[in-house]
Amino acid sequence: MGPKKMIFLMICLTLGALSLAACGAPAATIKTPSGSLVIKDVQFTDSFPPGCSTEPLPLGGCTQAKEGYQVLIVWLERTDGGDPTAIADEIQSRILETYVIAGDGFQKNGFAGGLLPSGLAVAFIVPASAQDFKLFWPDNPAIDLEK
Repeated sequence: MGPKKMIFLMICLTLGALSLAACGAPAATIKTPSGSLVIKDVQFTDSFPPGCSTEPLPLGGCTQAKEGYQVLIVWLERTDGGDPTAIADEIQSRILETYVIAGDGFQKNGFAGGLLPSGLAVAFIVPASAQDFKLFWPDNPAIDLEK
């Protein structure tokens, strides 16, 4: 990386961009047998799917985080232009092999994932105080979650 690019990235981060991807750096790619994914967003919420209630849902339940915990949702997007439904089954089948590790060493496997109306996602229940997460996806290097 040349000095001009390095200065641009330093200025971009200083001005408040949340990730290198927002500054034009390439996003980490998750490679799967069904296609490639990138992280579109990271969201912390109190339920999964986001905004659900404890009322029964037609295709599954609503998971509410217990006190002191939150749901970490990693929103994904295909990079190869393929149909999201074709990769959703793979996300669901690998959910228990996918995990996050917080900066304090807390580790948690995914508990839900697949295709939602809002897009492809994988979800984890983590302590509300945890931060500095890394995502570990089978057969891929660790990815820093920048939020």
